Amino acid sequence: MSTVKSRRAQRLEQAPPSKGELREQAILDAAERLLHTTSLADLTIDEIARGAGLSRPSLYFYFSDKERVFAALLDRSMQQIRTALLEWLSSPELPAIDGLRESYAQIAEIWRLHGPVLRAAVENRNSMPAVAAQWDEMFNQIMDVTAQLIARERAAGRAATGHPDEHEIARLLMYMSERSLYEMSLQGAGRREWNRYVASAVTLWYRGAGLRDG
Repeated sequence: MSTVKSRRAQRLEQAPPSKGELREQAILDAAERLLHTTSLADLTIDEIARGAGLSRPSLYFYFSDKERVFAALLDRSMQQIRTALLEWLSSPELPAIDGLRESYAQIAEIWRLHGPVLRAAVENRNSMPAVAAQWDEMFNQIMDVTAQLIARERAAGRAATGHPDEHEIARLLMYMSERSLYEMSLQGAGRREWNRYVASAVTLWYRGAGLRDG
């Protein structure tokens, strides 16, 4: 029975995307391309539709407005960030420094590739409640799991204890990362600069969390 289910699941995973899914993907890809040269505030539905090879009415079949397009686009990048960081935070068998280095490198690469989308979220969250809700949900989720990891390492004797508590440390580390990733992306840093940044950021995270080797 399990073999049958496994094969069925495999067939489903390999099923080609539907026409509607392809059009949604084209819309999101067009919006992301345009954000490299146009601010989110200046971006229009007509430009997105043209970039996706669709008419304006056709685009409205999938998204009711520009904000919904951006929300879906942002979610695509945020899911990648969640996956990269939460893998480290949820893996007690992996040495903390190794997992952190690998995950942070992945996150830096996401910011390098999708910087215009992530910067637009940071820049517009105060004026777009839906974007603020998305960003805050991700921020708080990662912050909470970071605090749990610090608490776990403290309990195991692998992290310094005392003040500040793990939640305050996690919050400060997240604020530091958000701002520094934004600035690196804004500067258009190349791979070498990103690699140096990752090495420094990992060291600051590790020391800031009070983690110890071994």
